Amino acid sequence: MKIKQKYITAGIALSFSVALFYNVNNVIARSAQGPVGHSGSPADGKNCTACHSGNAQPITTGFTSNIPIEGYTAGQTYTLTVGSSEVNSSGGSRFGFQMSAQDNVGTTLGTFTAGTGSIVGNPGHYPTHLSAVSTTTPSWTYEWTAPTIGTGDVIFSLAIVSANGNGSTTGDKVLTNSKTISELITTSAQNLSNAVNAYVDLSNNLNINIRERGQFTFTLTGMNGQVHQTQQISLNDSPGMLKIPLNSSLKKGMYVVNLQNADTQIRSKVVL
Repeated sequence: MKIKQKYITAGIALSFSVALFYNVNNVIARSAQGPVGHSGSPADGKNCTACHSGNAQPITTGFTSNIPIEGYTAGQTYTLTVGSSEVNSSGGSRFGFQMSAQDNVGTTLGTFTAGTGSIVGNPGHYPTHLSAVSTTTPSWTYEWTAPTIGTGDVIFSLAIVSANGNGSTTGDKVLTNSKTISELITTSAQNLSNAVNAYVDLSNNLNINIRERGQFTFTLTGMNGQVHQTQQISLNDSPGMLKIPLNSSLKKGMYVVNLQNADTQIRSKVVL
């Protein structure tokens, strides 16, 4: 039987920020990998110019992916490749990178999996080069698993260092780039008319105004996909307000509410 899906979403900008790093032999730590928190995202507030001289210069393309032009699907895994013709022609001789996926307040979203020649710092959230490379065509390929449904737009922000290898941090180029990819969400007219409202009251109860009846599995997840609470719910009374006590250990922030059975799936976002 086809599952109906209902969503309430509010666009939350994610920031995918890539920073390509190079440091010469007298700064071995940077040659090994880029420091966490220098991805160039708005929330990080730092890019490669923190260690390399010069001002950031915009470019058109710094990485590619197999995310469809229509948008990413929550929970799906995609392949990203850092590198482009603009990077190749930038005049550098050694390269590295760092990437992050964040919203506009710095919350990391989704999960990265390292590929050949890369490592993921701050587990799952800051992929970077394992060792800086000397080549005219630098490239790293790895995976990103999209966050939960309702996350919204993803802003890919890119900061690249094209280093000249002169034995210091002077004379290097820092390149920047950004593009936005939307989340792909499919709803029907019926789903829109049956949308639910969810909020948390002062007694830490989740209140959901719902029209559906039956047995449901309730799941509360964080924006990074982590499950914080799950239980079976019986909706056999007349349509109205469903009240679910929340775990007292939950931290302040935004969560995704999911109610699902064999016939229906209902999703909403809620702020604690």
